[in-house]
Amino acid sequence: MNETSNTSTRIQILDIMRGIAVLGILGVNIFCYGLPEILSDALPVTDPDHGLGYMLGMAGEILLSGKMRSLFAMLFGISSVIILDRLVKKHDGLESTQIFFRRMVWLLIFGQIHGFLFLFYGDILFHYGIMGMIAFPLYYASPRVRKLIMLICLAVLTYKPYSDYQYTVELRDEYVEIMQRKNSGERLSDYDYLVIDEWNYDTAYISPKLEDYEDELEAKQGGLLTTFEFNKDGVVQMATYDLYNWYSWEILLYMLLGVSLYRSGFFSKDYPSRKLLPIALLGLAIGGAIHAWVHLGFYAAYTDHVKSIFYLIFFDLGRLPMMFGYVATICLVFRSRWFAKPGRWLAATGKMTLTNYLMQSIIAACFFFGLRQFNQLDRVQLSLVVLTIWIFEIVFSNIWLKSFNYGPMEWVWRSLTYCSPQPWRRIPNSQ
Repeated sequence: MNETSNTSTRIQILDIMRGIAVLGILGVNIFCYGLPEILSDALPVTDPDHGLGYMLGMAGEILLSGKMRSLFAMLFGISSVIILDRLVKKHDGLESTQIFFRRMVWLLIFGQIHGFLFLFYGDILFHYGIMGMIAFPLYYASPRVRKLIMLICLAVLTYKPYSDYQYTVELRDEYVEIMQRKNSGERLSDYDYLVIDEWNYDTAYISPKLEDYEDELEAKQGGLLTTFEFNKDGVVQMATYDLYNWYSWEILLYMLLGVSLYRSGFFSKDYPSRKLLPIALLGLAIGGAIHAWVHLGFYAAYTDHVKSIFYLIFFDLGRLPMMFGYVATICLVFRSRWFAKPGRWLAATGKMTLTNYLMQSIIAACFFFGLRQFNQLDRVQLSLVVLTIWIFEIVFSNIWLKSFNYGPMEWVWRSLTYCSPQPWRRIPNSQ
């Protein structure tokens, strides 16, 4: 996942991005670990005074939510073609394909272990394992084919929230009409009650009652075993319905974007800074403006379900330019000598992405469910937990890689992929 056929500088910038992505995604996931699902992004409910917790939550929504996941997908696409390029040079076509697919199968197995045993229903490793295999024919497709598929994915990702919005408008109108009939004394049908229940379920997040998340609270404050029992249905849904309905399109789009940028030489040290700068500025300006408008608008209209979800139609139209802005900015910033040392710290963290991603869930499971801290911390305190884990993972990664070639899980994954233990300990003075 961290190999390349190009220069060491090129490897490092990709590892830096991996480090940023794995640390950044914790800034989003921490609220899934530490709060009931219905409250995880309910800023007006958890922070009605619009204080520091609200501002931290809003910053996370605008800067991180969905963006770190997309950066992961881009890097996964790049890693896939780097590995395939190397495999094709060393093995015949059938053997290289078998090794690649074995790697993907082990990744989706890790994803299921992560979801079930490490107690995180939001696992993305299973998704990447599946999509890595589905996208296999596209890694060497022509740029035109990749662009066409990316456009289709973007269209689907934009159409789906638009379709949901249209359905919600119809549901709202039907609900209002039914309630008018109910208030006039008319007897309602079973279908009418189904509409009422659906509307109440969809709008429960606006002002959640304890009964809306009481089962989750009881399970996750009861310890590791009760959390496992509660989480398992969510893990299955995430790996089936959610993957098919949403994440497959998102992952494929950004995997292919990563492949296209990599093939174009975008991440090479020789790619001109004069080209990176306008991409960075325009991407951040356009994407940042759209996402600020989307999230600020969503929360400003929070109590109006129909109006608030209207803003979500534009989420992916803002995310795509923002991703261009992010990767171009990272490439520019870490070319500077001023950022050489932070770059090395982040690169080490990125080389151990799989280990660090899984370790975040292990720490969170032990802390929130094992020590029963679930729903006990506010957003500011949860942000301090994030900062603590960031520091630990950066320090741990840098110390570990002074003695070993791979992170613990990277070594396991690589050894299983090649069906033999890989050299683990670093030879003194080796690069």
